[in-house]
Amino acid sequence: MDDASKKLAIGRELHGLGKLTEAEALYRELLVEYPSQPEISRLLEVIRGQKNDPNGAVECFQQALLVRPDFALANDNLGTALLQLN
Repeated sequence: MDDASKKLAIGRELHGLGKLTEAEALYRELLVEYPSQPEISRLLEVIRGQKNDPNGAVECFQQALLVRPDFALANDNLGTALLQLN
């Protein structure tokens, strides 16, 4: 397992434990290192939604879709976040 995979696994573990701030920090670090990985943006957006920040979630989903427009899960989550804004 490479370093990025280890960090992502730790981030997911923290996320699953409800340690959103710690997971978010790790995901942001990974996004700087690997900006072309839409899954990292998607995970950030999920945290933004969990923190009741739909604007932040929309921004992260849009970033993920810029990298990979066919990312169905990000499209679905973007729709959910947009509904929360209304």
